[in-house]
Amino acid sequence: MQLAPVATNLARAFARGVQNLVIVADESYHAGRIYEGMGFRRSQWVSSLCQEPHAAAAARGDTPDEPR
Repeated sequence: MQLAPVATNLARAFARGVQNLVIVADESYHAGRIYEGMGFRRSQWVSSLCQEPHAAAAARGDTPDEPR
């Protein structure tokens, strides 16, 4: 990934009045370090959990074909 085009597009966006930018990156992935190297800072962490539908049904004691 070349950083020059990214930095140029960000500079153009901020010149047009953009005040906030949301970047989503996996904390263990190298992208976060790249963004921090460009001067961005972490401001929020978000976590989520997802369960497969079949696993959710099994956890309730249902079968996927026969909802409770």
